[in-house]
Amino acid sequence: MALYTFSDLTVQSGLSKVILLQADVSKYLPADKAVLTQYNLIGPPATLFIEPDKVERSSYCVVGYMQLEAFIAILRKILPKPLLISFPII
Repeated sequence: MALYTFSDLTVQSGLSKVILLQADVSKYLPADKAVLTQYNLIGPPATLFIEPDKVERSSYCVVGYMQLEAFIAILRKILPKPLLISFPII
């Protein structure tokens, strides 16, 4: 997603007021396992949408790759409120 989706100007514009965090959980250390368990993931990659009050918008979780147009549609649904986005990478 970093190569095709997050590099898109529309996505970058939509995320301009969002805090982006990137977590590398590829070493599968205890802290990595804790992140995966907390968000009910089996592994990376995933894009999570988390409210400022730390509540995950799990219905919008993206596991694996998503086409650009589909991802933009998700952003249009959820961005009226400020969101925190984190996405584990490999």
